[in-house]
Amino acid sequence: MNKKLKLLTLSMALVVTMSSITGCDLPFGQDDVEEQEPLPPLQGPDASVQEDEQVQEFLGEYFSDMFAVPVEDYTENLVKGIVPENIFPYIASRTIDEGNENPEVPIHMPRKVSMGNLVLLDYDLLEHNNSPMIDATYIGQSGDAFAYYVKVDVAATGLPHDVFGDNYIQRHFEEVDDDELDEFNTVWVYEFEENSDEEKAVTDEDYDRIKVQLRYDVEVIIEGGSYKVLTQLESVYRPRLRDRVHILNHEFVRRIPYLDMSINDESTVYERERGLIESFYNNLLKLDRERMALLRKNWDLDYLDFMEFISSTGISGGENPELLLVDEDYKEKFNIMAFPLQPGMRRLTNYEVFNVTIHPAYSQKNKLYFVRFVAGVERASDIGLGNRTMYYYDYVVTLDDQDGNLQIDSIKLNEFYETSNLDIIQQEEEEDEDDDEDDDDDDDDDDE
Repeated sequence: MNKKLKLLTLSMALVVTMSSITGCDLPFGQDDVEEQEPLPPLQGPDASVQEDEQVQEFLGEYFSDMFAVPVEDYTENLVKGIVPENIFPYIASRTIDEGNENPEVPIHMPRKVSMGNLVLLDYDLLEHNNSPMIDATYIGQSGDAFAYYVKVDVAATGLPHDVFGDNYIQRHFEEVDDDELDEFNTVWVYEFEENSDEEKAVTDEDYDRIKVQLRYDVEVIIEGGSYKVLTQLESVYRPRLRDRVHILNHEFVRRIPYLDMSINDESTVYERERGLIESFYNNLLKLDRERMALLRKNWDLDYLDFMEFISSTGISGGENPELLLVDEDYKEKFNIMAFPLQPGMRRLTNYEVFNVTIHPAYSQKNKLYFVRFVAGVERASDIGLGNRTMYYYDYVVTLDDQDGNLQIDSIKLNEFYETSNLDIIQQEEEEDEDDDEDDDDDDDDDDE
């Protein structure tokens, strides 16, 4: 037995060795053949592009009807798990039969969330070329369901946290008849409370609008020859109702730029606002050391003297005589140390690089921009020598557009320093993009 076993083992070893030498993965005696082309990746349900397009069209209609209803109207649906009438025809019978009127029904309606300094109260679908901006990406097949990752771009209307807190209250829905309620059958939602205090009452000026992207995981099935939504869940780690009724749970929400450069009207807004900012900074080239000393003296007096001086020198002039919005808060909004001509400098000669980019906090009410440039500076010690030193500047500029009269409302100098690197602005922008991605991750981490 042992001899036969040893012989068999030796024979197998020889076969393996010969296979590795001769490439014996092919059938014996068969010539080499061409490698087969890999199968193309799945492009949609059942590898059908046409079917994928049909599902995307279906999802577009589904989310359009869902967001056509105000968020406030979904309060009871959210808490009690009632499938809303407006989307009832889109929902699979299995979901309705097993989940309707159950708080954990796998259909997540729009709700109020906190984002930045706002509490988002309602959403309007964004459109591009008259089509809602709903992006549905096919993920794969799960049983008899097609899984999709859906991103819905919306304009969100919100209130600052303090205003929201003054005008909204928490109340609970009792899901049982007895008085001993616990966290599983008592949930809290926010509802508007009429406030008789005029100082705290909500006005139109309190509301602001930002743009966000809402992300959902959706399963679609074919039922009776039609597409139906089996599940539609917020893309979050904690999808349970008791987590979703908290406005701070916003993992499925991501802020997106308020101005979309691919949309002509919004691109025009940017070009107009950028032009105003460039005009102001070009006018600052008129300042030299002597004028800066006079400006500082008038700045110390009051805003009328300050405004008169910058108008007379042309700093707030050009084609628009009211380039700056100057009022009694001018010392905070236009700090004298925020002007680019700093102590020890004689004058700014020119801008080598000048870049105006939209601040991530830009909204309907808060028009914020990053303004970064590299300027040639003649220092006081360079008089008569023709020398010039490069300085990098980083500003945040706020605009005001009341009654269509666009003006600069404030400037804030973040930093400035001597540099010889003209590519520094591009490096800063790349770092900002990385920071934005990190901020999204941080938001998710904060919710954990």
